[in-house]
Amino acid sequence: MPALRTALLQSSGELGDVAANLKVLDEAAARAAAAGAGVLLAPELFLTGYAIGADIARLAEP
Repeated sequence: MPALRTALLQSSGELGDVAANLKVLDEAAARAAAAGAGVLLAPELFLTGYAIGADIARLAEP
């Protein structure tokens, strides 16, 4: 089995700003792929953040 190169994204993102966080994730994925990574790992809830309170309905995915 060939080795799998992984990359890690260490970032807390912008709380509640999914579009901005997707941009960060896209750029990180491009850098990781260019460096030979086959997988990019991001923090749990990176796209929305943890403390979203009343924004939970707005940020929920269908």
